[in-house]
Amino acid sequence: MNYNTIIRKLARSVYWLNLFTMAKTIGTIQMFENNTNYSGLQIQLLYWLRVYDMIHELIGEKKYSFLDEAVINDDVRTDAFLYFYSQQREKELQDLRHKEKIHDCNFKKEGRTTTFEVDFGSK
Repeated sequence: MNYNTIIRKLARSVYWLNLFTMAKTIGTIQMFENNTNYSGLQIQLLYWLRVYDMIHELIGEKKYSFLDEAVINDDVRTDAFLYFYSQQREKELQDLRHKEKIHDCNFKKEGRTTTFEVDFGSK
């Protein structure tokens, strides 16, 4: 078992997830003896704690019917969900950018428009 697998297993544990949640919520709880200059392993543990915390939040929201504890307990399924989720977020971001571009154009008339009917001047 490599260290990445061990860190992910620790990050899924109730102890570490609760400690992370309390440290995040209260802000004065210290997770490690050091406050700065985290080691690579500490940074990786914090990363996976945040990932599993986010997945737990999404499970609570019930936005994705396929998302459950089984996804959290399987590294391959977790990675697949993270890929899917990043693709969803990227599509939402692109849609938002597209809407902002359309919103920034001042159309003279509603409906079908040619470039001659758009005011490209500054606001």
